[in-house]
Amino acid sequence: MNVDICSKLKLNMLMAKSASGRFRRSVPWARSHKFYSLLLLTVLLVAGIFVYEKVALELNKRAFSQARTTIDTVYADIVAQVGSPDNSKRAAECSASHVIFGQGPISCSVDTDFIYGVSDKSEAIDQFKKIQAVISRNEQFKPTKTLSLTITDQIVVNSAYHTASDEFSSDGLPCIVNYVYDTPREIFLTINDKSKKPLQIVIGCHGIARAMYYPNSQ
Repeated sequence: MNVDICSKLKLNMLMAKSASGRFRRSVPWARSHKFYSLLLLTVLLVAGIFVYEKVALELNKRAFSQARTTIDTVYADIVAQVGSPDNSKRAAECSASHVIFGQGPISCSVDTDFIYGVSDKSEAIDQFKKIQAVISRNEQFKPTKTLSLTITDQIVVNSAYHTASDEFSSDGLPCIVNYVYDTPREIFLTINDKSKKPLQIVIGCHGIARAMYYPNSQ
């Protein structure tokens, strides 16, 4: 009876020793497996961030490109339906704000400015309404606020301003259309007939950019 008990005890000790050996042998594998899993997860995370940045950059670039195309289309429609302006200017530029330790966020803009000579404010308002109607019919320009009803007058620091402004969105970019009538400080294009008064229109879109898509304005 005592022999059986001793045999069982020896057998249990051998089994425990064998199990302990297998456990010790499995620990390095588990550690190695955990290391490679962590390495793979890190690689996948870095690759995911890289792909996201590339996609975000391309979508951002396309938004500005689409805004440029929309503005060009709107301008062509205005020329066809309202008449050719006396003068126009097409521009696109980027700039970066400066911070203490380097370059800050980048912003870009695309716009088209053009000007008509009008006899008086009444004609300016009539022209404004025609142009506003053409812009509103373009499906790529989504109004984000109620459109202006007319050109309004206001005095700012002893200067008279005659303006109207409409806000739109193009592919996620904020856009604005400004109408400026006979306000020298805000008008830089010239009209052909100096006996008339200027009505300048500015159609532009702007926003935060992920890269310098256009020449730096600074």
